[in-house]
Amino acid sequence: MKEMMESANAGEPRLFLEGGTQASGVIKRGTEGRPLISVITVVYNGESVLEATLQSSLCQTYPNIEILVIDGGSTDKTVEVIRRFDSSIDYWVSERDNGIYDAMNKGLSRATGDWVIFMNSGDEFHSSAVIQALHDRGALSRYDLVYGDCEMVYANGYKRILPSRRVENLWKGMVCSHQSLFAKRSLFKDNPFDNSGGITSDTSKRETGSRRQLVESDFQFALKCYVEKRSFGRVPIVISRVAAGGRSYNKRVTIAFSYYNVVKKFKPNLRTILYHWFNIGWQAVKVSTRALLFASVTDALIKAKGYIYTVMTKQR
Repeated sequence: MKEMMESANAGEPRLFLEGGTQASGVIKRGTEGRPLISVITVVYNGESVLEATLQSSLCQTYPNIEILVIDGGSTDKTVEVIRRFDSSIDYWVSERDNGIYDAMNKGLSRATGDWVIFMNSGDEFHSSAVIQALHDRGALSRYDLVYGDCEMVYANGYKRILPSRRVENLWKGMVCSHQSLFAKRSLFKDNPFDNSGGITSDTSKRETGSRRQLVESDFQFALKCYVEKRSFGRVPIVISRVAAGGRSYNKRVTIAFSYYNVVKKFKPNLRTILYHWFNIGWQAVKVSTRALLFASVTDALIKAKGYIYTVMTKQR
């Protein structure tokens, strides 16, 4: 493990920590019948949730996995958690970053896998057999990107499945949670995540800049792949488990603006533009309504929505 002090932009020293089995010369590779899967976890002050995320990766029954952890210079005990898993993590680093997408790009620069998935701190694989199931279905040998459903877990203990959508709907927004998307690492070679939008991994700072400048870079990556006619495989598998209440849940209007900022780069037609402006307004209404309702009423509505979806799905 390396530990050193670097000079920060403000002239103050900052700590740089680095470790993992790659430092001992252990570099994993994929084979034709068993591709290497790089699981990249980005974290900032996630001491309470990081261990569960790492355990969900380590317990995967698929045998060829590479785990990388990119910490944004946490000020809590996150590094202590990482150190406990040092012999099981292929590479980890702790240093200040320039936002969540900067951290994700750092992970990509160290990854050696054939495929990449971002399972960030607080997120988990839905089961220990997720990656093996994708391999057994042949999805990792037929497509450039593979995606599925995710399970949303609410603070009151209620859970519901958030189904993925057809890739043809990508012009409306992300068709799955980013925790449920696998992509070939080669796709990122000329398409690193755009970090110019001011979205930070430090949730205490939130976004910087106006909504009109923000860019949802994982969506931008997926949409560009679709425009370039990369092949997408949608699988009927619940891939990830995500806690409700994260950025995409609490910043609905911001996300809607971010989607529009991405879509307008790809020469949208009038229908697309109108859809996104309607969506921005609709998300604003939903946020305002939620703020006016008591938490118990909001929870009841969430459960009712989940029940209706379950009934409708069983009837199909």
